[in-house]
Amino acid sequence: MAVSLTPKENLSYRTVKLETTTAAAQTNITGGAVTVYSILVDNAATAVTYVKLHDGTFSTTDAVGTTAPTCIFRVPAQTKKTINIPSGLAFSTALNVWCEKNAGTAGTDAPTGGTVTIYFTTGV
Repeated sequence: MAVSLTPKENLSYRTVKLETTTAAAQTNITGGAVTVYSILVDNAATAVTYVKLHDGTFSTTDAVGTTAPTCIFRVPAQTKKTINIPSGLAFSTALNVWCEKNAGTAGTDAPTGGTVTIYFTTGV
């Protein structure tokens, strides 16, 4: 999984790009508290993918499949989906992200048949 940040000089926002083919959680991808204003998911996988976001410290006792996400977004197979959040979705501690094929908390099955790319537009 790869994470990249746009430079934030002279911008009031930044874009975080995340690519994944696993169900492993990517922890604190923005380096601390953040507000998310939009999410673009490019689901190239051949199955429905659930993008799961978690606010908080993701410790060694937390695990994909047992830790309840703060929110979940369903993205159909081989589609792009944009989620706009005009008032913002605040993550007060850290933004942790994982993708997998099951709705809800349970499940540890990675998306199959392609890469899931997620772009977060956040405040700085």
